[in-house]
Amino acid sequence: MAIVQLLFSLFLFALGGAVVGVCLFPGIALTYDLWLVSASQDIAVRLLLVSVGLGCTYFIYGFMLLLVTGTLFRVLRLQLHPGEYELLSPTSLRWVLGSALGLVVKVTFMDFLALTPYLTWWFRMMGAKVGREVMINSKYVHDASLLEIGDGTVIGGEAAISCHAVEHGKLILKKIVVGRKCLIGQRSILMPGVVIGDGAVIGAQAMVLKDAVVPAGETWIGIPAAPMHRVQS
Repeated sequence: MAIVQLLFSLFLFALGGAVVGVCLFPGIALTYDLWLVSASQDIAVRLLLVSVGLGCTYFIYGFMLLLVTGTLFRVLRLQLHPGEYELLSPTSLRWVLGSALGLVVKVTFMDFLALTPYLTWWFRMMGAKVGREVMINSKYVHDASLLEIGDGTVIGGEAAISCHAVEHGKLILKKIVVGRKCLIGQRSILMPGVVIGDGAVIGAQAMVLKDAVVPAGETWIGIPAAPMHRVQS
């Protein structure tokens, strides 16, 4: 088990390095061209152009990263399905690989994507079913291929949505379904198997436990989350 983890980790590092390198290439090539074409200019001008090129490189890298990771996810068929799996099963390995691709985006670029259409587009590339006019303000959305979000829903800042758990040596994968026009509050947590009805509100920092069903139109708050009227009574 330890040897397998070690070797697979090394493979993931190598894959991550290759993905990052490929995504950096266009920006670095642009910066190099700027350095060459400004050969006759004063050194201060050349350095300024290179600095601008490096700044552009970061954002070129970021959007290339969205495209490359989304394409790899589809080509490698990393779509997940609900169920219980052994930790060394093919499904578990696909889950780790898909999570690793997502992690590169989350760590290096996703902060710039919050509340933009590019983030919802990338989640769709990663297998999520995301409706129209959805606003996502969190990079802590995991296992996108098991996630459904209805039209007009808002995911608040740093909300954590995770469709997996590891229990008794098994990887548990369950869908999370969020209905239309819901509000998932800041720093709230949705655990695997949660279903949230249309128009429901999850309060800030609330924790919705596994397999909980939030009826349409209700507001849930607290840890663990419960209907607001019940908590306040």
